Amino acid sequence: MTQGLRYPHLLIPAIFTILPYLAMSQILPQAVFIRNLSLGSRGEDVFQLQKTLNKSLETQIANTGPGSPGQETSYFGSLTKNAVIRLQNKFKAEVLVPVGLSQGTGFVGPRTLLKLNQLVFSPKSVSGWLDKPVEKSVVTQSVKIDRITPELGPSGTVINIYGEGFTKENNTLHNIFDSVYGLSSSDGKVISWKVEEPTISLTQSEIDQYIKDSSGNYFKLTSKDEGQALLAGLKNVVQPVMFYIENANGSSNVFIFQRTF
Repeated sequence: MTQGLRYPHLLIPAIFTILPYLAMSQILPQAVFIRNLSLGSRGEDVFQLQKTLNKSLETQIANTGPGSPGQETSYFGSLTKNAVIRLQNKFKAEVLVPVGLSQGTGFVGPRTLLKLNQLVFSPKSVSGWLDKPVEKSVVTQSVKIDRITPELGPSGTVINIYGEGFTKENNTLHNIFDSVYGLSSSDGKVISWKVEEPTISLTQSEIDQYIKDSSGNYFKLTSKDEGQALLAGLKNVVQPVMFYIENANGSSNVFIFQRTF
């Protein structure tokens, strides 16, 4: 005799929870979005999420600045959450109603993941999705920087610069401190750069001439301790470091790394 299910009331919610994941593995050749995302999430999938949301004016994250088309980031902030809510409300019947919700939450769970993957792999099959594409004038550049990781850190941080048009050798990075020559890129899409200030040697006469206190009076660094005290005053300070890439293909757009002390 076959024994019946002991807890049938627990089976139905479990089925509805796992079905979207099964659909992703069976219907789609591969899935871009495979983990739940929410406010504070970071990663490549967040970057792809922003690119997907920016394909429609209805779910565009921002018009300008971080998160806008062409300036997507890998951080899930409040703007991304609001865009996800608009997406969930747009596809309410498929994303919200089956789980008993009437308004979007901004949490990217199983059903939102399924919808996002559908929008990536078969966008034309989704009615109304690309009826109003984002209209934005784009200046074509042979060399372009799209994003960097990490976006902030102290001197000595190694950052990866992602973009296009980089040459295998002889890329030059110009920044506010100096120029770094001979940077390489094996695939033409990524360059690594260690953020370092050049060592500057000042004569005593230069110190006397250029260093002043807060009142505008000249002063001399008389000891190592005094120098350390000055550096301590820079704690929690963030300095924007502007840079761009130049090579045989031309010059890129200017990007900013936030240097911390």
